[in-house]
Amino acid sequence: MRTLGIDPGLASCGWAIIDHDGHRYSIAGHGTLRTGTDLPLALRVQSVADGIEDVLLAHAGTEAPAGVGIEAWTYQGARSQSWASSTVPRVIQAVRMTAERYAEDVEEVDTRSAKRALGLRGRTSKRQVQAAVQAMTGEKLPSHAADAAAVAVWMAQRLRCGHGR
Repeated sequence: MRTLGIDPGLASCGWAIIDHDGHRYSIAGHGTLRTGTDLPLALRVQSVADGIEDVLLAHAGTEAPAGVGIEAWTYQGARSQSWASSTVPRVIQAVRMTAERYAEDVEEVDTRSAKRALGLRGRTSKRQVQAAVQAMTGEKLPSHAADAAAVAVWMAQRLRCGHGR
């Protein structure tokens, strides 16, 4: 089974495609989409959505992901009263609308659940997520792609348990 995980962000949006054969997870592709701060907000959001569409098109047909997981944005206290508090939800919406054109099952997942899919508990650092992904797949990924891989693993587990559409 193949799933796509997305760690949405305006400046950096990580993505990872995971294959799961019932026993092992492997990385089929990963990357980080970046947008320039010199562009207007709407163009940056569209650029991220277009990048995800390119990933989905590159893996269309028999290699298409069975599901797409998107890391949900959650309130993080005073820090959330920033630029990110208004932009990340827009990115999530644009990415979700794009993914729904290519995959039947598109779900949002909170960060803690995605980390639990890797066997992690409590507060974990980006490095711990990277190490868990590497232990599970044999590949070391950049931080945003590793976060996306955690989401893809969560999505694979969800579909395997019959929780998809």
